[in-house]
Amino acid sequence: MSNKKNQRIINEALINQSVIDLLIEKQVFTEDELREALAKNVELFRELAKEYSKLIIDKQKLDIKYELDKELDEDVLGGLYYGPKAEA
Repeated sequence: MSNKKNQRIINEALINQSVIDLLIEKQVFTEDELREALAKNVELFRELAKEYSKLIIDKQKLDIKYELDKELDEDVLGGLYYGPKAEA
């Protein structure tokens, strides 16, 4: 990664940690509540990632099937004669 990206990630982490510390200090929520919310969000993210992966795999399967069907159709239709019946 470039230095700018690394610095951005570090800055975001520091900002997040500062906000979290401030909210805990002001007793908006406790550290335990934060851990529970984080664990819940991590699990939700994992479930969404699994669903997204399944959708990508399904799309790839459909793309392959479409290409196979398209090739088959071209092969079948390519062998058909569309001229007048008497000349077939």
